[in-house]
Amino acid sequence: MNISNLFIPKSRKVIFKATFTIHDLVNIPHITGQYYTKWKLKSGGSSHGKTEKIPINEHAVSWEEQFTIDNITMVIGKDGELMPCILTFTIRKQETSIGKQQESIGTVDINLAEFAGSRINTRRYLLQNSKINSTIKISLELIYIKGEHVFKAPSSKNTDEITNIFQPQELASNITAPRQNQSNINYQFMSLNHNIISKEGESATKVIDELFASNTMINE
Repeated sequence: MNISNLFIPKSRKVIFKATFTIHDLVNIPHITGQYYTKWKLKSGGSSHGKTEKIPINEHAVSWEEQFTIDNITMVIGKDGELMPCILTFTIRKQETSIGKQQESIGTVDINLAEFAGSRINTRRYLLQNSKINSTIKISLELIYIKGEHVFKAPSSKNTDEITNIFQPQELASNITAPRQNQSNINYQFMSLNHNIISKEGESATKVIDELFASNTMINE
C-alpha cells in the first residue's frame, strides 16, 4: 500500500480489482531469444509478477497469460476525477546463446484509472524506451469493489495505444501470398502502422482511412 494513502480520508478512496491478460508481442526485428513481460503496480508495493519466457517465432511471441490484482486503492482528486494509478509493463529479452544475457527492449505504462467503469478493453501498445517498433497486446478490466461511488474516470492521454485496428495476423490471412512471405507482410504493415499512429493531431477516421489504403497497397 502507498503510505501517502493512509492520510487520505475514506470519502476520497475507491477500491478496485484489476484483471488483465498479456496476449502477445509482435513486429520483433530479432529471430532468436526468449521473451517475457514483467509487471508492477507502482503504488501497489508487492503487486508484481511476470509471464513465462517464450521463444520468438516468426517475429512474434505469444503468452496469453492472465493476472489479477486485488484491492487497488485509487484516490479521487478535488475535481472528482480519479488520480493516476500506473501499471508498468517491462518487456525483456533473454539471449540463451550468450550465457543467458538479459536486456529490456521496452516498457508500457497504463493508467488504470482510465479503465474505471468500463468493460474489458483490449488494446495494442507501442513500446516506449525502445529502439524497435514492437507492440504488445493487453486486455484489461477494472472492477469496482467498494468505496465512494461518485467519481470520474480520466480520459486517455496515452498516444501510443492502438485500438480496433487489424492485427498483422488477420491482415496476412487475407493476402494470397506464399507462406514464407507472410512475416515480411506483417512487418511492413506494423511499420506503416507505427508511422501513422505517431502523427499527433490526426483524427481517428483519418488514421483508419490510411490503414485501409495501406491494405490495398500491399495487396497490389
